[in-house]
Amino acid sequence: MVRLALAFAVVLTLTIHPANAQSRPIYVQFEPFTVKGALYQPDAGGQADVGVLLIHGVNNYLGHLAARELARRGFVVLAMNSLLKNNGTTVTQIVQTVRPPATLGPEQNASFENGARLLTLKSFLTANAIRSTDAMSDIDWCSSNNSTPCAVKHIGVPLLVSAMGGNTGIRDNEWLYEIAASRDKDFFVLEGATHNIDPCEECERRKGEYNNCVKNFFNYLRDWINRRFMR
Repeated sequence: MVRLALAFAVVLTLTIHPANAQSRPIYVQFEPFTVKGALYQPDAGGQADVGVLLIHGVNNYLGHLAARELARRGFVVLAMNSLLKNNGTTVTQIVQTVRPPATLGPEQNASFENGARLLTLKSFLTANAIRSTDAMSDIDWCSSNNSTPCAVKHIGVPLLVSAMGGNTGIRDNEWLYEIAASRDKDFFVLEGATHNIDPCEECERRKGEYNNCVKNFFNYLRDWINRRFMR
């Protein structure tokens, strides 16, 4: 499913070079972030009143059909995605997890230590269950006191969301970024990192391919904080 979000502020505050047709989008550098996007101007030219932000965590939306078709119909479209590479640069490209398939043995799954959780009825209902009439489309995210989707809708301070490129959940984290109430928010994927930010050695195609994960993450975090809170 294509997820579209109106992004008036983002599109209108970009520094835009002379317009090209939708078949030749302009690649845009964001400030103060290093994230880039593909900007599609309306085919017919002129000033567009509505801008559309087109973004996805694991598919290449920079040249997505929706970008071309919306531009053809008179909209400004910004297609974007960001990946923090192991060499410290932030690029706009297809972002896919590099984590290899994991198969746990049936004995491990069946064990009490690895296959069970000790919960009371109260702890299950308050923090480990959530109300839903449809598991895909109708979930009451605020029916649990341990729900991140509910919490981010009430967070208004600057927010940085990161996904680990050597783990699952890239789209989950991108979605949390999208629904957060913060006006100042940023999202990136850390290439080749595990859930704990460590390099995913089993993901590597060559030794040391993701050896800068920890440094890159905390450098990005430092710069993000300094831009907002250090004077």
